[in-house]
Amino acid sequence: MRILFFVRERHPTFRVDVTVLFGKFLSRLGVASDLVTLREPGKASPWGGGEVFGPPAGGGRLRSNLAALLNDFRGLGRIGPAYDLVLVRDKPLFTLWAWLVARLRGIPFAYWMSFPLPESALEFARERGPSIGLLRWLVVYGRGLLSYWTLYKVVLPRADIVFLQSDEMLRILQARGIRMRHAVPVPMGVDREAIERIMARDDDAIDPKAADWLARVRAAETVVYLGTVEENRRLELALEAFASVLRSRHDALLLIIGDADEPGDIEKLKMLAARLGIAQRVIFTGWLDMATAWQLVRAARVGFSPCPRGVLYDVASPTKAVEYMALGLPVVANDLPDQAFVIGRSGGGLCTPLDPDAFASAMIELLSDPEGARRRGHAGRQWALENRNYERLAGLVRDEMLAVAPAGETERA
Repeated sequence: MRILFFVRERHPTFRVDVTVLFGKFLSRLGVASDLVTLREPGKASPWGGGEVFGPPAGGGRLRSNLAALLNDFRGLGRIGPAYDLVLVRDKPLFTLWAWLVARLRGIPFAYWMSFPLPESALEFARERGPSIGLLRWLVVYGRGLLSYWTLYKVVLPRADIVFLQSDEMLRILQARGIRMRHAVPVPMGVDREAIERIMARDDDAIDPKAADWLARVRAAETVVYLGTVEENRRLELALEAFASVLRSRHDALLLIIGDADEPGDIEKLKMLAARLGIAQRVIFTGWLDMATAWQLVRAARVGFSPCPRGVLYDVASPTKAVEYMALGLPVVANDLPDQAFVIGRSGGGLCTPLDPDAFASAMIELLSDPEGARRRGHAGRQWALENRNYERLAGLVRDEMLAVAPAGETERA
């Protein structure tokens, strides 16, 4: 089977549900994916799924966005008998054109929705108002309205298959009265092979630049956060919770692995840590390659996965919770629907409201009971590796695609 895959992310991307799911495991199952996207300049990287159609990105944001749009429309010319399926990911306006061309040329069409982009644009416009400039506000708000109509009123009801981020996303769309021919939730997962390599790796093999961090992590009762360090992630709640933890667990350490698009977001957190008097017990590593990050994570005692609630995030399937579990850590997470499901089903941690006092109590409970924490970590690891590994998810996605586009299977047979 061969699909033409229009993606929002540049190649190579950090999104594992692109690189691992499509570039690795679906490719092994005989599903080739040719990407239509811009390339990151100066970052040559093979694409395991097939070919990449697109020039290097360049210039400022406006120029880059225009280049991406032109590349997408060039990609429409590739839709034809060479492909069994056209798949568009997170491009609510462009998807109308891809769907129309696919229909005219008799190729099945699918949409992959990992984030509610129309709602994101509308919420941004409502929160900021004309303070961002009247012209920009009109553009953002207009784009949000048009994206909403295009995606929910035209494309999703007519797509042959819609892949969604979570069961909660499916529930919310159905509650709005959006009817889809065939919708399949595909949550975020883990690469079991990569996880097992890290678990078998000697700690001494860690990047020398991270060796001091590793020594501190192993010597302390470490709580770790792995992910983006942006203001909307509400990590100030993590610092407030950790300040409470330190009152009774004096040996505790908070390790924050990740970076932010806006450097000021990390500086704000560092200043808050200083005001709370905990700066000496908090480590900010910045961006690390995944192997190094995972080595630090597996040496910690507790994984921490806060995620904002609301219309944009309730439909999410956070990667970090299942990564912690797969690495054997018990998890403290707030009550986002997918996180609550994962922890409730696996027994791999504690689920709390999005509240610093609740976070602190859960952290203290796990740090105070090492044997109980190990049992939770073991249970979570078994469940995550069995139920949320990308090899299994790839089989699900392949079978669903073949159900609407069986030509590839026929040709191979």
